[in-house]
Amino acid sequence: MVRKVIRLPRRSFVNTDAQAYIIVISKGGSTTQQIPLLKFGASCEVNPVVLVDVDDAIDRLDYEYHAQQLDQHHPQRIYEPLGAFSVELKRGTLSSAEARLARFPVFHTTDMTLPFTGSWCDLTDFGRAPIQRRVERPIVYAEPGDILVARVGRNLEQKVLGVSSGYPTLTDCVYKLHVQKQHQDKVLMQLSSPQGQAWLASRAYGVSARQLTKADLLAFPIA
Repeated sequence: MVRKVIRLPRRSFVNTDAQAYIIVISKGGSTTQQIPLLKFGASCEVNPVVLVDVDDAIDRLDYEYHAQQLDQHHPQRIYEPLGAFSVELKRGTLSSAEARLARFPVFHTTDMTLPFTGSWCDLTDFGRAPIQRRVERPIVYAEPGDILVARVGRNLEQKVLGVSSGYPTLTDCVYKLHVQKQHQDKVLMQLSSPQGQAWLASRAYGVSARQLTKADLLAFPIA
């Protein structure tokens, strides 16, 4: 039986960025209906316990994931998934290697610098009009009003911005999110807020260069 699960700080073990956990189990005993999840902070302080129903624990046994779920249960706010506002969600098509060899500017996660997080940005340097080229597969480009979200990266949750002008061609490390015009400012603000960044970080997975799936991004709660 699982008694508790403890999330350790990243880099708890030398020379690895892997997220590590301690799982306390016991043999026998009655089946519990809830599993305590704990988290050690960077200074080894223990965060408040989160109790998770066994049925929900089957999905994930991660403290951050379930703590963010609990934050959505605010009695005065109604949340809808981002998918309810999204008209289109695509990832770029060019690999970083192809982007380096391209004869035209290509927008990559390295271009999503932190000062631009949550802002509407002029990206005309990456294309003033859609690029029309004969290629083996379609090239994905953003257009004014689109929101760009990093799909891959160590700090992907901090790389969210809007396109105010320009038609940047995207690498496959960047999501292009097109939402209804009347919701664009709200979606950008909530995705890039401290709470939004924490939510995205709790869904990202992997070691070092973490990843965010389309399904998780479309499940982002919009108030």
